Amino acid sequence: MRLYCRTAVRIAAISLFCLPALAAAQDSSRTLTVMDEFQLQTAVDPQISLDGKKIVYVRRLPIP
Repeated sequence: MRLYCRTAVRIAAISLFCLPALAAAQDSSRTLTVMDEFQLQTAVDPQISLDGKKIVYVRRLPIP
């Protein structure tokens, strides 16, 4: 059961960051460039609180 919760949290965290990027990708006036790769942020190590009401994650920022 705990593995299922972790998987669900990871999917939710990935969706949280990917959906805005997918919406932006629909705009044909802007194309993805190589430099965009260095501006991506990712959510890593998601954790669910014991009461299940909060999700905490580490936001990984690109190195300047």
